[in-house]
Amino acid sequence: MLLQENPDWPDRLLVSHWRNRVSVRSRNHRLGHQGALFDLSSDPGQRTDIRDRFPETYQRLKAAQTRWTAAHIPETAPAFRPFLIGHPDSEITQMPARDAKQHGNIKRSNRFPNCSYFTNWTSSEDYISWDSEVLTDGNYEVEIYYACEAKDVGARIELEWMNEQLQATITEAHTPPLRGAENDRVQRSESYVKAFKPMTLGTISLKKGRGQLKLRAPKIPGQSAIEFRLMMLKRL
Repeated sequence: MLLQENPDWPDRLLVSHWRNRVSVRSRNHRLGHQGALFDLSSDPGQRTDIRDRFPETYQRLKAAQTRWTAAHIPETAPAFRPFLIGHPDSEITQMPARDAKQHGNIKRSNRFPNCSYFTNWTSSEDYISWDSEVLTDGNYEVEIYYACEAKDVGARIELEWMNEQLQATITEAHTPPLRGAENDRVQRSESYVKAFKPMTLGTISLKKGRGQLKLRAPKIPGQSAIEFRLMMLKRL
């Protein structure tokens, strides 16, 4: 068939799906996710909507789009996936900034989560959270990795799980430089990194269940609390 001058190809429909945007195309036409119909042979740039001129083609592709969406989109809808803490096979649980959510004024160092950290923690109303599930009851030693300017030393950091709370005060400044740019010919789009300082907050009792693990700063004597990169929970 590939060697024939005018092969009789079956007119199959191809479906494209990206971020809940579904489009359908046949050999000569494409129905976009916003409902516009284009003639790919005469308008490859897809600038002219021809749905009013070809209502039958539009209805055929629209029906295919509706069927595919009904059959597949529910399967790809985001489900609640808690961050697991205290897995029986793991003594230590890492809680990176990558998997946390920021609230209030707090910002990521970069819009790409990997290697990112949190900064601009300027209000006691701000906090960081993880949608979590504790799998094993027990006492957990808490360690955070932070950076802090000398003028901001004294911030009070609080970890909260259900009715349990653990507080500690930042007593040492730590202002490491960003690393990686010195080896880049072109500035990378991902976050540069720092050598964050570990600090033990203490021990907190965690009970089985689902909820939000929250890291707060109820006292900020300077302009901001800390820059946050990682928290480690060690089951004792």
